[in-house]
Amino acid sequence: MFTEPELAERRPVWAALSELFLDVEPTDDGMRGVARALAASPYALEDLERILRREVFPVLWRNLFLVAGVWDGFDLERLEREIVRRRRRRWRWPFRPGWGVIEREWRELRRAVEAERREDGVSA
Repeated sequence: MFTEPELAERRPVWAALSELFLDVEPTDDGMRGVARALAASPYALEDLERILRREVFPVLWRNLFLVAGVWDGFDLERLEREIVRRRRRRWRWPFRPGWGVIEREWRELRRAVEAERREDGVSA
């Protein structure tokens, strides 16, 4: 279960990572915004990837396969409720199609977060 301080720290991370699942081609400006939001978080890169893999991806992966998926932004309150609900369950389906697409975007995003943190003088 998440504490309220943990939720407060994670909400901007969840919102930023949800951008990877929109049914639009990511723009450079959009990805810079995501990188800035993640760089501003208190999480190490490994923790950010874990949040992506274990919290955001299991909720939003289906949008990668919809013909007319969500393109203008996810309902962040609903995203949070679903992440919290799934966190309570013990069993997790280990394989979900689409990780390869997100993994490629994550590698690029990870480099961008590292660059943002270097510019700000923060350790990645």
